[in-house]
Amino acid sequence: MKSIFLWIGKEVAGPFTNEEIQKGLKDGRWLPKTLAWHPGVRKWTPLHKLEMDRTTVGATFATEPPPVPSLLERQNKTILFSTVAALALLFLWFVGMRGKPPNQSQAVSSGAFGDIPTETVTPPAPKVAVEGERMEAVFFEQGSDQLSQTADESIIRIGQLLQSPDNREVRVITIVGYASSEGDLAKNETISKARAIAVKQRLTELGIEPGKLVILPGGQANKAAENDPNPKMNRRVEIFIGR
Repeated sequence: MKSIFLWIGKEVAGPFTNEEIQKGLKDGRWLPKTLAWHPGVRKWTPLHKLEMDRTTVGATFATEPPPVPSLLERQNKTILFSTVAALALLFLWFVGMRGKPPNQSQAVSSGAFGDIPTETVTPPAPKVAVEGERMEAVFFEQGSDQLSQTADESIIRIGQLLQSPDNREVRVITIVGYASSEGDLAKNETISKARAIAVKQRLTELGIEPGKLVILPGGQANKAAENDPNPKMNRRVEIFIGR
């Protein structure tokens, strides 16, 4: 008896006999997940589950196929599945991030709401107090560690003094780099050291023993004068000689 209907694409096909359905499955004409219905079944059901979804009232339950699953219903199921999958992935990511150590740009503080990443703050360089005779200062342009012509002339004069007979007994030459308070604190700490390195390299080229040269970053906390309105005075390198 032909009583089985199939939902194929956007149309209802059938009715088919049980033998035709079995043959179609065997030939690959239909798939086990193809929706099917026959009288006595509650709703459209995949072929491979059709026999397990019969009602107790048999063929008297219905004589026509029920409405097929609407496009909206299928879309809602798809959206629900996608949402659940996205939440699962977010949960796995959160669990994975909690297990990672903080990187260099973050520190972790613990409080009532658990571990909270906080930005690492670079402390300013401490005040530099150097003993010894202070020599001529070497000045730099804003944001630069390159020696200008004026700065190079200053270093040449300093090199000549360091090689004079009066300074032959100098044991250590301390080179301290500084920066003005303009710009980022961390960058100013870095550039103050870069300026000291530039002066050291130039003094070495002029014949000063590298073993006597010691560099220190003074940062921006070591102002030339607390109330000096000219920030250029703080973009400097100072040289001290110890006997």
